Amino acid sequence: MTDVFGDLPGQDAVVSQLERAAAGAAAMLAGERPEPGAMTHAWLFTGPPGSGRSVAARAFAVALLCPSGGCGQCASCHQVFAGTHADLMLIRPEGDWDRPGIYDRSQQRAPTNPVGRAA
Repeated sequence: MTDVFGDLPGQDAVVSQLERAAAGAAAMLAGERPEPGAMTHAWLFTGPPGSGRSVAARAFAVALLCPSGGCGQCASCHQVFAGTHADLMLIRPEGDWDRPGIYDRSQQRAPTNPVGRAA
């Protein structure tokens, strides 16, 4: 895996876990069995403001959506970093859930076909 997690200095344990999960997802897409405990049904990024939650989540999204596992150079990686990838919806908790329609939009997008890697 490349250094898409380079913006998370001092977070070696977090980076290791996210890389393991991305590798597990890639294994599942390849029809292989992932390492036990590598994947989970959801990820929750928590911490105080400025702790890097959004940076970690975006890097993880790059690792999951990139055909090469997070090369940082392809169109998919650039789209995720720019926030324009069709399969990515970043929801900021600072009151956005109170905005009318955000929950409905996320529910409408959930069943749509992804544009990234096919299973």
